[in-house]
Amino acid sequence: MGIQVRVCSPSIVAGGNLELSVSGLDLAGAFEVSVSLARVDQAYTTWAFATSTRCEVINRTAYIGPVEISDLPPGLFQLTQLSFAVPGVPDLPDRENQRIVFDPGHFGVCLVGIGEESSVRRTTEELMEDYRAILRYREADFLRGFGRSPDESDVHDYHALVFVKDCLLTCRMRLGQYEIIPFQGLGNADEVSLVKQFLANTEIGPIEVPALSGGGTVGEPVVVVHFPRLFALSVEEAGGRAEEEVRLLSNVLSIQRNSYGAVFATVIRDRSDGVAYHHFVHPHYSGNLAGGFISGEDSEVIKSRVAHASTDPRLRLYLALYTEAMKERRLDFAYFRLWNLLEGIARNEGLIGQSLCDWQGAVVVNKHGRPRVVQDAAEELVYELLRRALAPGVAERFAPGLQQGSIHEMVPVWYRHRNCTAHVGACLAQDPRVCDRNDRKFVACKKARDEVTEGIVPDSFDDGYLRILRDVAGQVLRWKCT
Repeated sequence: MGIQVRVCSPSIVAGGNLELSVSGLDLAGAFEVSVSLARVDQAYTTWAFATSTRCEVINRTAYIGPVEISDLPPGLFQLTQLSFAVPGVPDLPDRENQRIVFDPGHFGVCLVGIGEESSVRRTTEELMEDYRAILRYREADFLRGFGRSPDESDVHDYHALVFVKDCLLTCRMRLGQYEIIPFQGLGNADEVSLVKQFLANTEIGPIEVPALSGGGTVGEPVVVVHFPRLFALSVEEAGGRAEEEVRLLSNVLSIQRNSYGAVFATVIRDRSDGVAYHHFVHPHYSGNLAGGFISGEDSEVIKSRVAHASTDPRLRLYLALYTEAMKERRLDFAYFRLWNLLEGIARNEGLIGQSLCDWQGAVVVNKHGRPRVVQDAAEELVYELLRRALAPGVAERFAPGLQQGSIHEMVPVWYRHRNCTAHVGACLAQDPRVCDRNDRKFVACKKARDEVTEGIVPDSFDDGYLRILRDVAGQVLRWKCT
């Protein structure tokens, strides 16, 4: 249904009223109509106003108004939607809940300028020129590029696309130098095929699975994050910068979507030669590769642990937190999650005030020869928890391959890394303003960081101290399950 919308007075004094005429309507009679406006700022167009009023359609033309818009400040506004309530009329185009809905796709760009009493009135063409100037500015800003400065030496100009699943968005949005594009959802063919393959060799036999509604678009909705220009020294750096930004974006979106998007593919094209590179993030198994009894495949033990967890809600919480920590691919956040888990367990063990012992179980005494007790201090609590869970049977020199491989050396390193992540967002070992060169705990943590980096940026699989932290957390939970 093609319609024409005319703003009776495109330039309105602040506090005034809006009047519209809408021609080309295949309706007749009186209707309730909703009017929506968006504010067109230099960087973004955002929702600003919506109201409902009555109108009458005569000779296929509706006259809407006066619509009071006194709450709107001076600025440029765009008509974004007209929605007519038409109950009882079947088979209408763009029909939603007994309404006919029109947007700029039907009536084009329709602008309203709101100004101060003393400001000069603007014509429709002048408002359109302001609007086109804003669009030109946005396009130039969009193409300014993300990442490094294009003036740096040896910088390449890349074009990047990052694909994210489990993120539902319904409209295309620009966020500075990149944009989010909603796309079709992932299908369910792989999961269905695997189930069918397994059942074919069982007494259940083959099954017929009907096509799921929407092809999985609700189950795993997908968005594409588009970087039209990304400046980096290499394709690896370009991919890393793009994925890092998208993961941060996913974190932000998770608080409003109640779901966390996951990157599953990245495509990078070098604009200089047109060569494209791709990277798919496949779920990978990073756990114990051993099988049989030695790996814990003991039905009696597993059944006992399940039974224990089913009756202990706190243990179920620990197991869930451990699972999330094991999924965490960001190194600093993994330290944070695992340490918090261990400290939480330790604080619930009632250790404060009990005898402080060395790894072999001998009570530690102070300089006056009196027995010491466990204080309300995170490092002491976690060390005592590990002593009870691991010793005897495990040497205090837990990781001989590391320079600081004893439990009493690693606990302060883990705690320092956790604290830096908690207080400044990451381990900033190379920044002396954050990593105090005169504090022995900072010095020890930096020494561990330098040991595992050796000129590279480690991920969560390269860091030996993190691997041991994961391992001891798992052992503590196995101890708690007994």
